[in-house]
Amino acid sequence: MHSPHTEELILDAALEEFSERGYANAGFKGVAARANLTMAALFVRFPSKERMFLSLMDRFANSVERKVLAAIDKPLDATGRIAAATEACLDGFGQYRRELKILMVHTRSLGPSFDQKVRDIQTRFAAIIQDLLDEAIRQRQIDPVDTEVVAAAWTGSIYHLVMQWSLTGYPDQDRMLTTLIPLLMRSVGLPDPADSEASSES
Repeated sequence: MHSPHTEELILDAALEEFSERGYANAGFKGVAARANLTMAALFVRFPSKERMFLSLMDRFANSVERKVLAAIDKPLDATGRIAAATEACLDGFGQYRRELKILMVHTRSLGPSFDQKVRDIQTRFAAIIQDLLDEAIRQRQIDPVDTEVVAAAWTGSIYHLVMQWSLTGYPDQDRMLTTLIPLLMRSVGLPDPADSEASSES
């Protein structure tokens, strides 16, 4: 049985190796040295560099997903949960600029396996948004709409912006939050959360 601690240690070392050397130039020898492990210990857990990198992507996505689920695990109505999920998604991805930059710059050589992993991650987050939109329809907070399409569009918008930010630093997270969330909410007839907060305080 593999030790989760050892796998985390390897992935931490892999992140450093990929960040400094890029995917193409990174190697098992460098990861092993950073993790202070033998090459055999690496190969037992990750038989290829590709598998190691895809596992790193999964860890990154799992962390962001936990943040999103924690944000909506609160006594909020459907509108509040949608806003909280979108903000947590943007904020969560924003905490992983280094990982995002690696995805954009260094991994096109992975080809179909990388593209499939990105699609899988986007699908996971779109499913969360779709469930919240379906809930809002059931609560009659929004009119019936094709939630699968809307959720995919929302997720695509978030992905595009955070990837652009990872490379250029623009637009910054505050601009993304204050502009994108109201835009997405209005697209299904929901109010800007900031307006709702202002009304409740007045």
